[in-house]
Amino acid sequence: MTLPLAPPAHRASATHLNISEVFGPTIQGEGPNAGRLSSFLRLAGCNLTCSWCDSAYTWDWARFPHREEVHPTPVLDVAQTVASLQGRIIVTGGEPLLQATALAEVLAVCDWMDFDVETNGTRPLGRTEPFWDTIICSPKIIPSADQGPLARRLDPGILADERTHFKFVVQGQADLDAVDDLVAGGAFARARDEGRMWLMPEGITPDTLTERTPFVIEAAVERGMNFTSRLHVYGWHDVRGH
Repeated sequence: MTLPLAPPAHRASATHLNISEVFGPTIQGEGPNAGRLSSFLRLAGCNLTCSWCDSAYTWDWARFPHREEVHPTPVLDVAQTVASLQGRIIVTGGEPLLQATALAEVLAVCDWMDFDVETNGTRPLGRTEPFWDTIICSPKIIPSADQGPLARRLDPGILADERTHFKFVVQGQADLDAVDDLVAGGAFARARDEGRMWLMPEGITPDTLTERTPFVIEAAVERGMNFTSRLHVYGWHDVRGH
């Protein structure tokens, strides 16, 4: 499903969302709802710049053309599109909570639907807080993400929310060591004990995922955590829109 590239002049609105893409139905490939029928609302813009980001087209304007990748769209138009989608609605990015105020208006219009958010955890939920069924927080505080102090400023509300599942992307042992340090510090211990922590291999090709999967599964079992793969990569490789 394609949104208009820009709001029509006769329907100009001060309240809009910067959309990257909308697609579905497909399946959720990762985390606690992996395998479930889902559709995706991907918002443009991010406050982090992870070197292995698989959606850099939402924020890296040195590599991707902003004019072609960002579609400013009035919230009512977005809500109409979202209401026509099937399955769970996954709101992702980039970092979707950078646009929390306008996003909350869309969620309120479509409040009968099941919404999950995928966030790096550095921004507050704000007015979107009542609408989420599941919060999937993927903190970028592991070495392979190559981020600075900003990535460590996780929002206390997201940390404390019982709906939050924490998903850590793992390339190798250094990333696991960082996760161990976090759990030892206590902030994530409750989530682990309640089955809300996930380890996921980093990779955008089936071969890379297959190579890293045994290592990450063993690490998850040793730590009493969950494992998640990336089912969409096995199904469609790194093709956008799945």
